Amino acid sequence: MHIAPLSVENLKSFLSDDEGLGDWLDHNIDESRECLDLGKTWDGINFMLEQAMVTPGLLSVGTEVGEDLGYGRPRLSDVRETASFSDNLNTCLSSNIEQYFDFERFERREIYPNVWTRKDLNDKAGVIEQFRALCNFTMTRKVRGEGMCLVLL
Repeated sequence: MHIAPLSVENLKSFLSDDEGLGDWLDHNIDESRECLDLGKTWDGINFMLEQAMVTPGLLSVGTEVGEDLGYGRPRLSDVRETASFSDNLNTCLSSNIEQYFDFERFERREIYPNVWTRKDLNDKAGVIEQFRALCNFTMTRKVRGEGMCLVLL
């Protein structure tokens, strides 16, 4: 999953007409230094958020727009949604999100990627590290008054 910062102007534009969204994604996902790539940890993070009863989960932040790019349509989150999601993430971080990481539950739910049987603590550390990166990313968006675009590629 890739998450890119989204200006208020671009958000309004893409919500009213998503014609330029594909080009914007090509440029901002591949070339933006500010884009966050959660890699294969996105499903584990989403599962932990579901367990922590954070609403919305990672896969339901924002509004779907544009064409399905293979794993679903991009989601655009406005400034208010992004700030609220950031607050929820940071609440989870301060309440020890690691308590929701469980190799057996990840395996039973077939959380992507399916590597949990090996019970490698580096896998756990990678998910937790990316969760923290997501917290920092969304906090930066909140402070800057930006939205975000989430897309699975």
